[in-house]
Amino acid sequence: MRSVLSKKPSSQELEIFANLRDRKESDHFIAESEKIVVRLLRSQLEITSLYLTEEHFNSKKQLIDSHIQKSDCNIFIALKEEMAEIVGFKLHQGILAAGKIPKEKNLDKLITDSKLPMLFVILDEVADAENMGAIFRTSLAMNATAIVIDNKSVNPWMRRAVRVSMGAVFELPVVTVEPISDSIQMLRAKNITTFATTLNDSAKPIWNCNLTKDCAIVFGSEGHGVKAEIVEKCDKEITIPMRDNFHSLNVGAAHGIFLYEILRQRRSL
Repeated sequence: MRSVLSKKPSSQELEIFANLRDRKESDHFIAESEKIVVRLLRSQLEITSLYLTEEHFNSKKQLIDSHIQKSDCNIFIALKEEMAEIVGFKLHQGILAAGKIPKEKNLDKLITDSKLPMLFVILDEVADAENMGAIFRTSLAMNATAIVIDNKSVNPWMRRAVRVSMGAVFELPVVTVEPISDSIQMLRAKNITTFATTLNDSAKPIWNCNLTKDCAIVFGSEGHGVKAEIVEKCDKEITIPMRDNFHSLNVGAAHGIFLYEILRQRRSL
């Protein structure tokens, strides 16, 4: 990595890290905590700035030097107390990074280039950043092909989403589409079975569905689930049977159960 080291950065240079709790969306993301910054350094994403203690700089120097990118990276070294004043809250680990949000993949090209069997996770207005991060983390672990989101879902590059994803967003392709229904139709046209997760009586129990072939599975918002007009566009409805008096799960928890069943079926072949 071509880096520019500075131990006395100006307030303008640190602006990207200032008041992170109130930070607005931009073309950059923030990686917070040692594990996530290390995963970023091991990724192929462009890093614009590192803000860290001298201890972290010394221990990560080899990893920093080995990161390949075209642009320069500013490295700012400070005490944790000084960093806390800039970011607006106490930092337990004393290491942050700012990176460029990568250009999104094209869904049609992903379908052409991806290994079989494919698994697309589609999100319909998922609004909570921590749920978004958890979905990315689980999706990467369960071998999903990509995550497709609508423009009403929370940005997966928000700081909290990146943190909860444990850096999975650095590796798993994301495609933002509008409307979702058009993408579902395209997937179906390419013989990729689309499942809507619902609580309807017409939905099949997850263990009664063949999930070993190429498929896409749609998850809805925390409050209302998958919209009816989206359900109508899908091939099938699928559900997790539960106790009658406790009939729903958090979308992040439900997503994990569905994807584990897909992985289990595919590995049992």
